[in-house]
Amino acid sequence: MKKMKRFLIFVFFVLASVILHAGEPAVRDALQPFVDSGEIPGVVSILWDGGEMKIDCVGWADVEKKEPISEKNVFWIASMTKAFTGAAIMMLVDEGKLSLDDPVEKYLPEFKNVRVAVPNEDGTVTLRAPKVKMTVRHTLCHSAGFSFLTPQQEQFGIDVFPMRPFASTAASIPLLADPEEQYRYSNVGINVASAVLEVVSGMTVEEFFQTRIFDPLGMTDTTFYPTKDQIARMAKCYRVGDGKKCEPGNVPYVKAPFDSPRRFAEAGGGLFSTPEDVMKFYRMLAANGIWEGKRLLSENAMKTLGTKQTPDSIPNAYSLGMTIDGDWIGHGGALQTDAKANPKTNQAWAYFVQLQGRSSCRGNWNRAAAKILKK
Repeated sequence: MKKMKRFLIFVFFVLASVILHAGEPAVRDALQPFVDSGEIPGVVSILWDGGEMKIDCVGWADVEKKEPISEKNVFWIASMTKAFTGAAIMMLVDEGKLSLDDPVEKYLPEFKNVRVAVPNEDGTVTLRAPKVKMTVRHTLCHSAGFSFLTPQQEQFGIDVFPMRPFASTAASIPLLADPEEQYRYSNVGINVASAVLEVVSGMTVEEFFQTRIFDPLGMTDTTFYPTKDQIARMAKCYRVGDGKKCEPGNVPYVKAPFDSPRRFAEAGGGLFSTPEDVMKFYRMLAANGIWEGKRLLSENAMKTLGTKQTPDSIPNAYSLGMTIDGDWIGHGGALQTDAKANPKTNQAWAYFVQLQGRSSCRGNWNRAAAKILKK
């Protein structure tokens, strides 16, 4: 009898989710074929148009167990973390505690001795001082000259070093280019910016994110350190296999078990969250920095985040921890998650899946969502 009761509760929960979270038929039509073919496990789509949330959950959080995917599932959001770092730095700029054009060495003295590696024709390398000083802005818009990861991160993972000591290690590794010379997508730069944040604020990255972003927005499921309950709700990671059929995969770059005390916050890609939580952040951005009547980011900060921050000589349009697509700002993640907000129209969208490798599903969804939001 108890088993039957639990089963009925489960069925009710699934049906209620479908009813309560009915979204857009066009979105479901765009996603369903990819789930049916086995190319992707499951997707959560959320569209926000100023006052109405449209949620579509298609497919499975666990294909093998046939567990339906939900906006309450926990996902590794990877590089979507960068957008939170950009917003956090702008909060300090709003308070007059730092300037984007401050030299990094002002807060991290070890960067006074940073060097650039210049290859010679004979195969040797010459180390010299940078032509221009690295600024906080450079670190956040991927024009500081860093590599994507440090050798230590590549070997051990991105979440095994605290941010402030990590910055000292980064300062000892020669830059691959002068600041302002090239666009080089880099977790290292974002992490160095987070070390500046720690020095200026007197808080760790996780403390700052929690008190200044997560708590005000009510983001109770967003963390660098998922609990056992959150791990139990994690959408399973898959990868694109032969014949475009998804197969079980592993979350890259971060080290399991995710609730291990030996892991550290990583500002370039360490967050775990739910689609429901992430949309609170993007709805705040869509509302031009305001959440439930309270301003978290100034109008000037929002204008800065919506403006290309890479130097004029670099064609790549990148802001501060956020990509720019016309009037839309946001960021994607390594497992094909994505979210964007438009502060001019008070619109936002999010796409959540846990998939290693490329699938044309996201492009199909993007086109369907853009028509609905008239992007």
